[in-house]
Amino acid sequence: MKLFRKGAIDALPVFVGYLSVGFTFGIAAATDWKSSFIPTLASITHISGTGQFVLVSLIGDGSTLAAIIAGIVAINLRYVPMAIAVSQRLEAAMPPWKRLIVAMGDTDEIVGISLRQTPPLRFPYMLGLFVCSWCGWVGGTALGANPATQALLPPRLIAALGIALPAMFAAIVFPAFRESRRIKVAVAVAALASFAMRAVPTGIDPGWITLAAGIGAAALAAFLFPKEPEQGNGQGGGQ
Repeated sequence: MKLFRKGAIDALPVFVGYLSVGFTFGIAAATDWKSSFIPTLASITHISGTGQFVLVSLIGDGSTLAAIIAGIVAINLRYVPMAIAVSQRLEAAMPPWKRLIVAMGDTDEIVGISLRQTPPLRFPYMLGLFVCSWCGWVGGTALGANPATQALLPPRLIAALGIALPAMFAAIVFPAFRESRRIKVAVAVAALASFAMRAVPTGIDPGWITLAAGIGAAALAAFLFPKEPEQGNGQGGGQ
């Protein structure tokens, strides 16, 4: 119980952040999906802020099921190396079913906290991190998707929350964009390719356009700049 409590306390900043972003997701998803239950169910079973916002965007574009699945898989592939990094720090005796629960909480913020701890990481601590963060995400979604909550908010505020998705992507991309030639090329090529394919009536599903533009731009940037020089800022870690 002591380790669980420590994990929950360490995750309190994540709880607050997830509560606010989950609230925005709840409003956006409930508006597009005409349901308050489905967005909450999505957050209960699928803890991926970026992935869930992309899900709303792709469904809103009328993408096919195959395009939606491919888009979500592509967005969430980043969790694979993060999960590997955390798995190396878990206690060796942790059984598979407990590792699966830890894996469900494999989000950027939880992984960031986990990697700052001294290994081995024990299950009660990881469970505390996960449960506290999960409650913030699910609670925020449920509040945002609730019609009673939306009735209390001015319509202009609800409409303004529609910029949450592009704002979140901008917050992720811009810091690295300023420092990396590779990312500058990838962003520019992806934007131009996506615009061109949407402007020309090709008949291609919007979800496949987004996926193809992103993967193609990333591949081109990796080919042109296979390795960038170290920045030499003396800070540990990397992007």
